[in-house]
Amino acid sequence: MRRTGIDLSSFRCDVVDAESTGRRSKGEPAAFRVHHFASITLFDDTNTLTAELRALAARESFSRRAWVNLWDVRSSHQYLLLPMAPEPELESRARHHGASVLGMSDADVTVSTTMGGTRAEPGHDPKREVSFFAAGSDDIRAFLRPIADAGFCVEGVTTPCGALWSQARLRRASLPGEVHAHVALGASQSALGIFADGLLLYARDLDWGYAVQPASTSATQDREVLANRLSTELRWSFLYLKQYWEQDVSQVLLCGDMPEVRSLTAPLIERLNIEVETLDTLEGIDAGSLPEGFAERASTLRLASSIAVEPPPVNLLPVEMTASRTRGSALRVVAVGTAAAVAFGAFLYARAC
Repeated sequence: MRRTGIDLSSFRCDVVDAESTGRRSKGEPAAFRVHHFASITLFDDTNTLTAELRALAARESFSRRAWVNLWDVRSSHQYLLLPMAPEPELESRARHHGASVLGMSDADVTVSTTMGGTRAEPGHDPKREVSFFAAGSDDIRAFLRPIADAGFCVEGVTTPCGALWSQARLRRASLPGEVHAHVALGASQSALGIFADGLLLYARDLDWGYAVQPASTSATQDREVLANRLSTELRWSFLYLKQYWEQDVSQVLLCGDMPEVRSLTAPLIERLNIEVETLDTLEGIDAGSLPEGFAERASTLRLASSIAVEPPPVNLLPVEMTASRTRGSALRVVAVGTAAAVAFGAFLYARAC
């Protein structure tokens, strides 16, 4: 299914039209195909962004069905072990937990949850694995307005950690049970997610990026400084994960719009003593019909591509916007059905005459 992935931050809006080409014999994702891409920069207001996106939609080369990754929305995401209870009750607890972390009321947040398996430890009652994402509903609506006004039909919303989840589901580990950490490095913000067998174990937004000045993407911090900071964040995350997950993290994968992101691999390997790989190649992408210029920006466009091809299991699209989109689809189905019925009736009438 063709879909457009939109990766939106205050600095850039990356847009990728892509689709899956199926799955390999063992259930692994096949190389996905990219049809078109574009990057919108230097937009000072939402009207400018809307106009640029509307121009893309008008070309009809981009699918209007879209998933959106929002960098600037305040969010919370967590893997929890909750006492056994019916799923609606677990979802309610996750909503309350997410709202409390964000300092909001339960009614003001959009929450999406995924239910995992049951985990039991000696001497303790079994608990249910629950992963949840939460964000302020008003913030989401505000960020989506220019995209919807441009003519895109937003089917789903995620955060950078959710987009990394999509990336992890597209690029499974070579052995079952392997644990991989994915990092997206942005100019002023970054994101970290840890996954095993396509499941979320840990997710965290980082309030720092690679740029010297938050308002600029041209000047990059010293590589040793960045490696020290990122390795510290990763080591802390690995220790936290070890409290409830037996397997160690075996690989770190880097993406994002940081220039020469591959230069971080050697210092990170030295500090962490595990494999580090950058997703600045065409691995997992069908190179046969790749748009010109995509290969040079593969690392930057990874998140937009991933949510287009393999949306994450959590969707932060507010409920009323989901209902509105569903009603619109239903009305289109009714209209098509009515037109077909009229045409069929005219056909029968003509035969009778």
